Amino acid sequence: MPGTTRITSQECHSLNAARPGVAAQRPATSPPAGGHADESPGGTPARTTHHFTRHTRDSLAPPPHRKEPIVATTATHNQILSDATVGQLVIKPLMEQSIAGQALSPLSIATHEIRFPVVSDDPTAGWVAEGAEFAQSTNTLDEVVCTPRKLGGLTVFTSELAADSSPAAQQVIGDGLVRDLSRKIDAALCTDQTGAGAPAGLATLAGVSTLAVATAGFEDIDPFNAADYLSAAANGSITAWIANPTVAAQLTDIKETSTSTRPLLQPDPTNPAVRQILGRPLLVSTQVPAKTVWGIDSRYAHLVIREQASLESDASTFFTSDRIALRAKIRVGFAFTNPAALVKITTA
Repeated sequence: MPGTTRITSQECHSLNAARPGVAAQRPATSPPAGGHADESPGGTPARTTHHFTRHTRDSLAPPPHRKEPIVATTATHNQILSDATVGQLVIKPLMEQSIAGQALSPLSIATHEIRFPVVSDDPTAGWVAEGAEFAQSTNTLDEVVCTPRKLGGLTVFTSELAADSSPAAQQVIGDGLVRDLSRKIDAALCTDQTGAGAPAGLATLAGVSTLAVATAGFEDIDPFNAADYLSAAANGSITAWIANPTVAAQLTDIKETSTSTRPLLQPDPTNPAVRQILGRPLLVSTQVPAKTVWGIDSRYAHLVIREQASLESDASTFFTSDRIALRAKIRVGFAFTNPAALVKITTA
């Protein structure tokens, strides 16, 4: 018969014994009276022939492993840096370089959003005569909801730089991303970037205290004294000032007196590169609008950070130039629980 091999019953039994489960599936048969099942009526063993497809050990073995082609997907391109390194190269420098990270209170969350309870009206108290009933009063509660928005930065570098595992090379890669992320966060804080998907910042915040200076620039720090008291009237206390570099340069030129060469802005003993106004640091960013200075109370201004940040690489897009794209993304948002404690100073 084509495709088969003629074997004896003994060979068949041997092959079946080598195949697990075959012997157990075969029904047991009783030998005929007077002899073995494979014996002839005369007692002579009969040579029974079966049509059986021979399965050798090679045919019983599993097929050889086939290597699938590697496709450039997110599953094959892991993070170029560990999570701890991401924090050191992105999160920590971001807080140190952006004015949002310095002037606001950073808060990391692990949820989609965060709700800040706000007491908009305190309960009232009154003098009570002996034996008289206490007057009942309730406080009015509100809440500020902050939903962090996704912010991403992208940089491209050569494969030679990626192969260099020294900390200096990693720092170079991270610095460019941090500067870009810092600019975007500061822009969202100081200007209206909601049309681009950014969270609402100071530019769209209602209820802030305002102070207008009639002159084209600052001639002294009296407006800052007035702003400090405006914040105090709303139970606030300014902890930092943020300004445009042009305004900061004008403030640096102010002297103590008309005959003095000593600048009115005091240096920070702990950080000589930072100047202070009334003992509060003056933070500078190009993202602050011209002719504007903000007084921030960090107790009522929060930078909310979704704690899961990622730093991923991919070489498929720039394959022909042997370069690698490095992408960092993070989710951030702003929350202001007492806008009246924040003061906006503008000049003519």
